[in-house]
Amino acid sequence: MKIENANIWTIKSKVEQKSRNRYGAVDFLERTLLRLEDEKGNEGWGEMMPIIFTTEKADNATKAMQTITESLKRMSEIEPVSNSNVIDDLHDLSELKAARSSIECALLDIESKREQKSFLEKLGGSHTQANLDGPIGLESPEDAIQKTKKYLSEGISTVKVKVGVNVKDDANRLIALREEFGEDIEIRMDANGGYTNEEVFEFCNLILPVAVQHFEQPVLPSNDRCFEICREIREMGIPVAVDESLFSLQDAEILVQEDALDVGVIKISKFGGVLIAKKIANLLESAGKKCVISASYESLVGKSMALALALSLNNTDLAHEVGHFAKEPTITEWSHNNSSGIMSYGDCIGLGAKGNIETINSIATSSF
Repeated sequence: MKIENANIWTIKSKVEQKSRNRYGAVDFLERTLLRLEDEKGNEGWGEMMPIIFTTEKADNATKAMQTITESLKRMSEIEPVSNSNVIDDLHDLSELKAARSSIECALLDIESKREQKSFLEKLGGSHTQANLDGPIGLESPEDAIQKTKKYLSEGISTVKVKVGVNVKDDANRLIALREEFGEDIEIRMDANGGYTNEEVFEFCNLILPVAVQHFEQPVLPSNDRCFEICREIREMGIPVAVDESLFSLQDAEILVQEDALDVGVIKISKFGGVLIAKKIANLLESAGKKCVISASYESLVGKSMALALALSLNNTDLAHEVGHFAKEPTITEWSHNNSSGIMSYGDCIGLGAKGNIETINSIATSSF
């Protein structure tokens, strides 16, 4: 394979579906989209969307993407990314995982098309659809109830509720949802590590009757008692999920060894690509853990990659976080479907998603 052309666009778009967490509210999304083209005219698309709780910044990541794409165009032959270190040999992306993920995705998209495979087949997946959840931010119980009614009308019966700021307010939000909807909904919650050691157990005792699906990131990984606290919460009968604590294969191994989780939240851009993300998910599943694939802020390019990963898991029973913001005005097109609380994989070769170049050019804040 030889890369003949490359395009990089940075775009900024307003978010209408806000879901405030302890980090704050997202009003605008700044993404970088990548398009590569090989000598046969095959397009490969990728997306760079840094995670809010990492040190990666859009400017540095985009500059690195520009450097790497120029290097790729100079290469006479590119080895398959699925069994080579071609990306890492070109640039140190150890602190720019979202940038690496976008480049890997675009190259895998082209590889899949050259092999006449879907992205899902490329990942070895066989499932065809995944359930979705709906986000609820740090809002009043009344607003949380209204938002949940809307989700139920759309076929979504699992809600992910943000907590981690005020113990009593957070507990009241969850209790109100359970009292209003009973067993018609599944409730999972995410503190983003916002609680202190004392607060986290006060909160757990208040919400025990709610019977939540899982409690995500109760305390920060920098907490000296993080593993111990997670184990104690699990002993209370509350399953624990981790996000900020899971950044690598080594993290996954340690979490399993420490018996500190039930669910791993898999965000591809945290790890630097879908291939390592799949290895981490496989490790967790082999240890009897479950995984939730998350692509909350990505366009349909990033969501298509995440959907393929979700459908390549052995266990797809949990609702996945790949439908958030999916109804925002889109800059991308795809072959998949999002309806009735389910995301279904479409008939496609490659990723099944691409940018709408005319739309992207009209709103891009910069291009290369």
